[in-house]
Amino acid sequence: MDMIQTSEATADAVRVVYFDSRVWAEHTVKAALPGSAVAKPKKIKLFGVTDRDHAMREGLYLAACNKYRRTVVKFTTEMEGFIPVYGDLISVQHDMPGWGAAAEAVAWNPATRALRLSEPMDFSGGTHVIGMRRADGSLSGPWEVAAGADDYEVILATAPDITPETSGQDRERTHVTFGTSSTWRTLAKVLSCRPRSLYEVEIEAVAEDPSVHTAETGVVAPPIVTSDLPRRVVQPVVSGLFAKRIPGDAIGCVIGWRPAPGAEVYHVEMAEGDDVDDPDVEWTRVADVSNANYHAPSLLHALRSMIRVRGQGLAAGPWITATIGSLIPDFYLTDDTAFWLADETPFWSN
Repeated sequence: MDMIQTSEATADAVRVVYFDSRVWAEHTVKAALPGSAVAKPKKIKLFGVTDRDHAMREGLYLAACNKYRRTVVKFTTEMEGFIPVYGDLISVQHDMPGWGAAAEAVAWNPATRALRLSEPMDFSGGTHVIGMRRADGSLSGPWEVAAGADDYEVILATAPDITPETSGQDRERTHVTFGTSSTWRTLAKVLSCRPRSLYEVEIEAVAEDPSVHTAETGVVAPPIVTSDLPRRVVQPVVSGLFAKRIPGDAIGCVIGWRPAPGAEVYHVEMAEGDDVDDPDVEWTRVADVSNANYHAPSLLHALRSMIRVRGQGLAAGPWITATIGSLIPDFYLTDDTAFWLADETPFWSN
């Protein structure tokens, strides 16, 4: 399984080039999701699109795919891998990312709706369901279940629409996936099916997210949860930037921030100026630290210093930026002039 990481070079918008039927010429429309800075648009030419609204819808869909479809799964299966084709939606179970638990059906009692499995199941936390693979490879379920006589038995709340195969003689046993109602499997879109032999197929798919289908309407679906495993923060977000003077030190200060989950190191940079939104500012890296603070023996530009910090985990998080004047309003001057004589407005040092 591969996670497609984002970075500062990742496209955050789409520039769609299409042939406008009204003027018989190429036009360009920029499609961006809400909150996008449109700093790294990707140019795409869509053949056959002749209407601006159509181009915008396709562009928003592509931008949403780039943002929300970030997990690629690749696995090898037997001949059932010949069933799906490009674009099909499949259900994937794997214990490593915590996408449910797998077992085979070994006994079925239709009177009590008791299904015995080849592996023990853990019923801790939440409502639990199972899904069963039909003979044609499609999915039956989810079916709500309760714990049975032991860890190997589940009791279905309602009768399923298939009869589980349990003998394993003439037919393969029914494959079962188990988990909580949100983490018993993940849905994925098939990208490719590559035969490896007469009996094996390698399937590559990307984890699905419903937000790609509502992007053109401006609706963002609730975040999907497909795993019970603790989630690792990919891009740590730093907050609460502050600075304090060091008693007895006229030019140094301590810069601190709230620890960001997932951050392995923090990047600290300084620049001259007082406008944190100025795109032409040239930043200088002054430190890479593992703790959520940095002792600055001196500021690079004294009163006109700007400071920014970000966390680095699997990928770099966003910068948090401030001016030294906003962090420490009462600081020092850069010459020998007495504080109360510097200008008409006294600049006090506390």
